[in-house]
Amino acid sequence: MTNTRLPRQVLRLQCECGAAYTAFRRNAKRCPSCNDIATEARRRAWRDANRDLENARARARRAENPTPSREAGKRSRLKHPRPSKKKERYWANPEKFRKEARDAYQRDPEKCREHSRRYRDANREKCRQARRDAYHASEAKSEVYVERSRRAARAWYRANTHRAKASAYRRRARLRDACSPGVTAAEWAAICEQFSDGETTWCAYCEKPATQIDHVRPIFHRGADSPDNVVPACKSCNSSKGKKILLWQWVGKDVRSVRLAVE
Repeated sequence: MTNTRLPRQVLRLQCECGAAYTAFRRNAKRCPSCNDIATEARRRAWRDANRDLENARARARRAENPTPSREAGKRSRLKHPRPSKKKERYWANPEKFRKEARDAYQRDPEKCREHSRRYRDANREKCRQARRDAYHASEAKSEVYVERSRRAARAWYRANTHRAKASAYRRRARLRDACSPGVTAAEWAAICEQFSDGETTWCAYCEKPATQIDHVRPIFHRGADSPDNVVPACKSCNSSKGKKILLWQWVGKDVRSVRLAVE
């Protein structure tokens, strides 16, 4: 005698939310979506009621396997980016955070300076971009920030005169080592004519008016201060280029350029 199993009966039911769904049990009172929501609500209620236990378990797991926990956190942040809660708390009450920062500086100024130095060293390009954005934004609004930046630069020079002079001395020494002949006024005028439309001399790297002289191969990398190594540039391009080397090729009056960052 063989045992034969009867096929399970498929029921068509109506959920509380109004959606129709199929089930094999008559006591299935919710559709799959509502069931998932109810399950998650029960889990959340349990976690809220046992928050200390959950935190203790999480700390134990991170202590046993610190690297996987960090990697999982990074993957989660990349997959689900969200605004920084610290920024939200700051802008909810900025004066409170500023007062705390001032008090911390008064208690231990050297520790605060060291923390700022470490952050700047680890995020150098980010800090520069933030200063440039703030400078240009304030330029469009008012001259207050510009004048404040100039005052800060003058104050730094007065407080660090020996460092500024040492930097200038190193620059002059690099120019001597490169045997730089210099650029005369006539030579510079001839170079500017190649980037001019008759009225305005344009930057060699962008479409802005040129206001400065840029060394294509920087003096830091033993570039010479000679007519074949200088081009007109705007202040923004000259500052952002910094110590980078630029490979360039003439095509008529245009300059095709490829930027290479040099360590």
